[in-house]
Amino acid sequence: NHFIAYLVLSLNWCLIKNKRTFFFLGLLLCGCYGLSLEYLQGFVPGRVPSWLDALANLGGVVTGFVLYVLMKPQRFG
Repeated sequence: NHFIAYLVLSLNWCLIKNKRTFFFLGLLLCGCYGLSLEYLQGFVPGRVPSWLDALANLGGVVTGFVLYVLMKPQRFG
């Protein structure tokens, strides 16, 4: 679920922001968002942060951006 959610998040970012600067900023922001949410779960009663969930978040972000690049290579030419 984490992987799919962050894959969709990163694909949406790519479709909205198609300039090279925003592309790399989005990769960084989406990755940091996933990591920070997992970290902050440690401060919520009844929730536990998980490194596996954090890795799934990052995997989804990277996969989403890679899929976008493979499907739309002309945008960065």
